[in-house]
Amino acid sequence: MHPFNPHAIAQTRVVAYMRYVLMRYLDNLIAWGDYLFRQDTRESINEATQLYVLAAQMLGQKPAVIDGIDTGPKSTINQILDSTSNTSQFTFDTSNIESLIADDEAFGFLRELLTFCVPQNDNFLGYWDTVADRLFKIRHCMNIDGMVRSLALFQPPIDPALLVRAAAAGISISSVVAGLSTVGRPVYRFSYMLSRAYDFLGEVKQLGANTIEHFRKARCRRTCSNSSTNEVALLNLMQEQKELAVNEASENLSSEQKSLARLQVTKAYYEVLLETLYWRRKKSGQT
Repeated sequence: MHPFNPHAIAQTRVVAYMRYVLMRYLDNLIAWGDYLFRQDTRESINEATQLYVLAAQMLGQKPAVIDGIDTGPKSTINQILDSTSNTSQFTFDTSNIESLIADDEAFGFLRELLTFCVPQNDNFLGYWDTVADRLFKIRHCMNIDGMVRSLALFQPPIDPALLVRAAAAGISISSVVAGLSTVGRPVYRFSYMLSRAYDFLGEVKQLGANTIEHFRKARCRRTCSNSSTNEVALLNLMQEQKELAVNEASENLSSEQKSLARLQVTKAYYEVLLETLYWRRKKSGQT
């Protein structure tokens, strides 16, 4: 048996499946009654009362809690095991077996099998409390939130001009009238709202991606701008360094030119000195 096929599994527990169907139907009745109860008008509350009464009739009398039942001697799991040491071989439905074996001694052996019985369903028992709470509030002039108030004798008047505009626009008058008294009820089904939510989610994701891309591009632009600024500053430093090198070379050239001028003066001095010495020797040789 496939574990994810509830309808196939329900064939082995028919009573539990019947209770499940009843619970879903009661959920619809109570939700419908709450929708009418929240409109908070005399007509809608009367309709809600009929739905709550129908739910109460389907539920019947609430099960009574009986205390002090003699459950017999206490036993352990080892004491109630069968001869094959397997307590799960009995596959019958135990949802209503307790009423069958209450007074029949022929089924006395089943009492031991029901030692580990199915616990009560608190969700199912909560329907009696919910329906009783709604009917109590209606009988005591309360709204669905439990606040006492006085209802108007008639519903608020309808604007005829609004109905004329709705008819001219091709809108159903009944839907317009229902929309005037609707309190927080969506006009679209869940599947449509879910698709719209996915669309908005996609737009939000796209907006986030565009924002991140914008920040990334802005960061790149700032990085490029800083790189250009740093490059310009580096080029300026290199230019200043070259200018300093040119000035240093100019000063070296000026110093070398001064040294050359001194050497030329010294050369001229020694040339004059040699020429004077030559003429003196030549003159002394003639004499």
